[in-house]
Amino acid sequence: MTDRRPICFFIPTLEPGGAERKTVVLANGFARRGRAVDLLVAIDADGLLRGEVHPAVRIVELKLRRSRYFFVPVRRYLRAARPRILVCVMHHAAVFGIVARLGSGTNTPIVIVEGGMNLTAIRAVSWLRYQALRAQIALIYRRAARIFVNAAPIAAELIGHAKLPAERLEFIPNPSACAVFDDAEADMVSDWPEGDAPVAIAVNRLDDNKDVATLLRAVALVRVQRPLRLVILGDGPERGALEAMARELGIAADVHFLGRRLKPWHHVRRAQLFLLSSRTEGFSNALVEAMAVGCPVVATDAPGGNAFVLEQGRHGALVPVGDAHAMAQAMAAMLDRPTPPAQLIERARSFAEGQIDAYLAAIERYAR
Repeated sequence: MTDRRPICFFIPTLEPGGAERKTVVLANGFARRGRAVDLLVAIDADGLLRGEVHPAVRIVELKLRRSRYFFVPVRRYLRAARPRILVCVMHHAAVFGIVARLGSGTNTPIVIVEGGMNLTAIRAVSWLRYQALRAQIALIYRRAARIFVNAAPIAAELIGHAKLPAERLEFIPNPSACAVFDDAEADMVSDWPEGDAPVAIAVNRLDDNKDVATLLRAVALVRVQRPLRLVILGDGPERGALEAMARELGIAADVHFLGRRLKPWHHVRRAQLFLLSSRTEGFSNALVEAMAVGCPVVATDAPGGNAFVLEQGRHGALVPVGDAHAMAQAMAAMLDRPTPPAQLIERARSFAEGQIDAYLAAIERYAR
């Protein structure tokens, strides 16, 4: 490569969320393929994922105290670095990046990586928020050279609600599970619960959309018939309420809230069952990572990518959103007749290195 101007990924933080982890995987993969790469981090560049960033990737910290202060530092970066392309990951980065580019006097192409939009769900909660967001997307996203989505339902949302032209969208699955296979540190788990009962595990941000409350109800139903323990990795605003709910359900002694983990698959590979209870889901990295270590899956058939990843239930159980009884039945059935690990691992491998190449080829079509 003779042009050493960077491909720049613009993200809010380096905390270990699904979109952030995907961005680090892509940035590292591009760097390993000889491209110059910048990670432009808006707020918190000292998150847990910082240690996972390849040494060849340059981290550019904006250190914004408030998101509304984005305009000047992003414009300054675009003028100084002149990146070949700005890859905006998630909605806020897309809005900030496009507005700053318009005021920068540069012609930097912009592509958007959108993996979590669900306007249908937002409309059901707040009509005013839905209308404001729909109008914002319709206005701002049209200025991007391309919009990459990781699940067909997300594309349908953007086309149906924001009226974006279908030809501006491109579907590429996440490059998940790239670092999972043959991990030498796989047995380095010190906080696994003791006992012989099977363990189910969930890897979630503890907020309303992840609907861990339904998961707890399902576990309580299963435990009426058989022993089962639950490990929950993740944190969020509902943790206290969920811990209280576990006590109310009488299952607190066997529900273990372990907080966030940088490499959650170390824990997942020890479990007998992986649970995903989200109300909506883009493309779940945690789901693919669970499959990559051969852990059988029960997931909600949420709007988004779960059905695509599981091939409509071929590789795991799909249950209705918010239905604790259906989830409990599926959990018991999966414990009795688990999906073969080899089948899960083969499916997960299809989302690994090949998707990095697909993203690189697609992004470089629009780079200058």
